[in-house]
Amino acid sequence: MLKNRKLLIDQDCPMCNIYGKCFSKIGLIDKNTISPYQTIHDFYANQIDMERAKNEIALLDTETSTTHYGIDAMIEIVAHRSVFLKKILHSKLIYVFLLRLYRFISYNRKVIYPTLENEKARDCTPELNKKYRWIYIFFVAVFTGLVLNQFAFHLNAKLGWEHNWVREFIICFGQIGWQMTAISFFKKDKTLEYLGNMSTVSMIGGILLLPVLLANYYFPISLIGLIAMFGIVVGIMFFEHIRRCKLLGVPFAMTISWVGFRTVVLGMVLWMMI
Repeated sequence: MLKNRKLLIDQDCPMCNIYGKCFSKIGLIDKNTISPYQTIHDFYANQIDMERAKNEIALLDTETSTTHYGIDAMIEIVAHRSVFLKKILHSKLIYVFLLRLYRFISYNRKVIYPTLENEKARDCTPELNKKYRWIYIFFVAVFTGLVLNQFAFHLNAKLGWEHNWVREFIICFGQIGWQMTAISFFKKDKTLEYLGNMSTVSMIGGILLLPVLLANYYFPISLIGLIAMFGIVVGIMFFEHIRRCKLLGVPFAMTISWVGFRTVVLGMVLWMMI
């Protein structure tokens, strides 16, 4: 067990809290190691690069005043009992993959789970990394397109319509272009923050449709059932989109634009199919 350490985590990040508690419960770190970035004592904060710690968790050795950041901090915790495991995790291919994965999640954590910052505490918002933000937006569009393709396939089969595998991807990526144009009229400086949050709303919808697809595989659902479940998912997405726009300070017009795009596309699809 690592002792005499301080692991700085974002107290508003569910993922940070989960892995912090897991490390403690399985005995990798002392229970007093976890320290919220927002409220850690200045004595420890002065020994850490607090700007870097916004982007990557910091593991401070309180005895030597040395600090590991990001994936290096994670490896230090997970592999401190095994030199062999540490060597494996530091091997070039594995390390680079873990480093990219960690940064992908860390730089996008505030659009995955946005929160209002406490003005009385330190701000733990990571800097905007355009590369990882666009990767996230692209990744979600592909994921959502795949899920919607499967859902549309079953829906079209019940309606007797021909399925177009490209259409759903065009819609997903088209939504990005549409909303990117719309946000430029209201809050251009928040374009990537908004697109990141919108992508998460889409991902939530895709995830909610997965159990529907699974259930339909084993117990075929009627056309009305599929449409009803899709409507429920869209409703959840609608209210989540509104909530995130409020957190961002983005006008309700962006939700109208978001719904408008889907409405126009649905109309065009129905016009072509009927």
